[in-house]
Amino acid sequence: MNRLLTKALYSYVLCAAALCLFSLPVSGQTPAEIATLASRTAERVAKTHQLHLFVAGLQECRLDTEVCSSFEAYVRADLEKMIPGTRFIKRESVINILEGRGFIALDAYFPDVLKAVATSAGADILVTDSLQWQSDGYALTIEVYDAVQGKKLEQFRAMIPRPVPDSGGEPLVFKDPESGASVIIFRR
Repeated sequence: MNRLLTKALYSYVLCAAALCLFSLPVSGQTPAEIATLASRTAERVAKTHQLHLFVAGLQECRLDTEVCSSFEAYVRADLEKMIPGTRFIKRESVINILEGRGFIALDAYFPDVLKAVATSAGADILVTDSLQWQSDGYALTIEVYDAVQGKKLEQFRAMIPRPVPDSGGEPLVFKDPESGASVIIFRR
């Protein structure tokens, strides 16, 4: 019986290790720059004492959705710790407002459009994140915008290494399946 227990324990440890390994993001660990940028952003937002926030990746985040998603997850977690009662506005709410005004869902990825409808969606603060193609990675740019006062509060930027270098300079084209509209994102 002792031998059976040992085998079961080894099987459990092996399965747990495999699960941890396969749960990691494809590109590896989240760069420390993302966590640091999220922390700085959350500190700036906390100074506003606002509870209704909209955190949104812009169109350039399609270059590497994992980078932007990581930032957004980190900043949300930091904000929930710093500002009890924080309420995050969902992109779907913004898209519904835009579609009601004759826009298409793809417009919810443009900063000026988001700034124009942020308060209608219930957001007091808008935090946007975007990527700019660099030869050795991405420049992750964060903007904290006071939607009520209509002014930019802060902008942060960090270089994020790319796990696989890419020398291609061809633009990327993303097509919205619902509207048929396309967005071109340049890699320069």
